[in-house]
Amino acid sequence: MKSSYILTAKSVDYEITKISAGNFALGNESKSGLFVVEYYGRSDTDLNSEIKIGLINIKDLNSSMLQSLKVLL
Repeated sequence: MKSSYILTAKSVDYEITKISAGNFALGNESKSGLFVVEYYGRSDTDLNSEIKIGLINIKDLNSSMLQSLKVLL
């Protein structure tokens, strides 16, 4: 995993342009700058789609957390 990005469907499509396997973490940066993982996932076939499914799986997070959610690739 190399970088984190603000999580939107558009940013996922921009960062992951090919259908491929991979892993990811969804979470937020703490005040001290550490990445705090809320959900970890992987895909054997289509990482782009799996990240979007992962976002649905954490829908129980409060709205303020969802607004700052990032994906770590």
